[in-house]
Amino acid sequence: HIGVRLMATVLLGEENETRPADLLDARLSWIAFAGMQLALALCVYGASSGAAGFVLAGALCGFCAWLAMPANMIAVRLNVRHALRTVV
Repeated sequence: HIGVRLMATVLLGEENETRPADLLDARLSWIAFAGMQLALALCVYGASSGAAGFVLAGALCGFCAWLAMPANMIAVRLNVRHALRTVV
């Protein structure tokens, strides 16, 4: 949230009141959230039951969720550029 707000302030100006939720891609936010939750659940189950396959699956889910976060920041940058074009 703070990073998105900082990007919006730097790129759109301090007078701009665009909410971070308006700049983020909700799909990527939910993918990151769900992926991290699933990763945690799979890794805990795998570690507690000794099933390495679940830990691997959890690690892959976590990695995919992690990739969704920088992708969402790229979406913020594109949304800010779009907002700049529509204002001018």
